[in-house]
Amino acid sequence: MVKQIRASEVPEEDEISIFADSIWFVSYNLRFIGLTTLVLSALAITLSLLQPQRYQKQLNLSAKPVELPVTGIPGININQASNLTVELLKHHYEEIDEIDARAKYNTQTQQIELTLNSPDTTYLDKAGSNVTTLLAAQLQATVAETAANSLQNIDLAINKNKKILAQLEQEIVKVRPAISGNTQSPQTTLSQEALAFRLEALESKRTNQITTITALEFDKQYLKPAQNNLANFTSKVISIKIVTEYEMKPMRSLLQIIVLAIIASFMVAVLAAIIREQIPHLKKELSQKKPHTSPDA
Repeated sequence: MVKQIRASEVPEEDEISIFADSIWFVSYNLRFIGLTTLVLSALAITLSLLQPQRYQKQLNLSAKPVELPVTGIPGININQASNLTVELLKHHYEEIDEIDARAKYNTQTQQIELTLNSPDTTYLDKAGSNVTTLLAAQLQATVAETAANSLQNIDLAINKNKKILAQLEQEIVKVRPAISGNTQSPQTTLSQEALAFRLEALESKRTNQITTITALEFDKQYLKPAQNNLANFTSKVISIKIVTEYEMKPMRSLLQIIVLAIIASFMVAVLAAIIREQIPHLKKELSQKKPHTSPDA
């Protein structure tokens, strides 16, 4: 009776066979694989060590807007301030070849995560102070433009409100003498009551206009000195602080280089051994397929 072979046994036997063949192949070519791995690893490690080492520095920044007692500066929230700061950082470091920078805003922690890579350890060592100085200078330009636009809008608003105030003053001058008339007829009394009500409304509008102009004048007096001392004013508009500054560290260690070099070299050595094994078989097949020419030809 022929014994039936279950289908589940075949893959297991194939796996055992492949594993056994792999062990035999490695052991048979152990010397070649070992020497090739050793030579390639030495070359890879040497080349890696000859390359300039790069170092990494990580910073966490906080960019928070500051409340101002002035309505002339447009409102800004922490997300806008942080996104603006991220764009300034990206634009700055794109122009520096030896420094790779990655900046992103983490909405959960509300902090800017900045990672700097460079072979210049001196620069990275001072990265904290460099970043705050850079942002202070670049934000000043943004604040200066905003302040100039705000001052222009404030001047326009002041002139507009002063014209309205002048018109109110003229109407008040016209209404007030009419109320002081001495005629005591019922019709005149009603007219004077209406004029008195109108005068009260005009004076109330005048008070509101004076209050608005006073507030705008205050904003103007607050913003004008900002153009002369942008650094101080910028710190009042947005606060940039370093929350965390991590230690500078090399991007690759000697142990990492050795491990990666050995793994890569071993894979290349195994591939070379496979090709080396297959070359004789390929030559044999090619020679068998080559057509034989007859002597009479």
